[in-house]
Amino acid sequence: MTVTGITKYPFDNDRCLLGNHPRCPRVPSPKQTIAYDILVGGLLVAILGGLVWKRGTGAAAAASVAVGAVITLGTMIILEINAAAPLDGIYANEPICYGLLASAIAYIAVALLTKPTDPR
Repeated sequence: MTVTGITKYPFDNDRCLLGNHPRCPRVPSPKQTIAYDILVGGLLVAILGGLVWKRGTGAAAAASVAVGAVITLGTMIILEINAAAPLDGIYANEPICYGLLASAIAYIAVALLTKPTDPR
């Protein structure tokens, strides 16, 4: 794949034709990818739900964070075990999608099943 005429090697940051030039594409480390996936899959729904939906509760936020993080990590592990190449499961987009969906379902379900927060 090329980015502005520069060949991008997905797992080798030292092969850019311009050396250490700022325009050379860089691949995030697996640790950064895992942290990002947990943040998006676990926290996004709780933060947006708390800001937008008045029926949301603290218990719903906690449940959505826990469920989203577990589903995101679980999906990453399953995909990595079944991956054809190393780190394909870590760099996949599916864990974020499944984590967001599970987090949203947990947030809505727990918010509707618990007593609303006092508006005062």
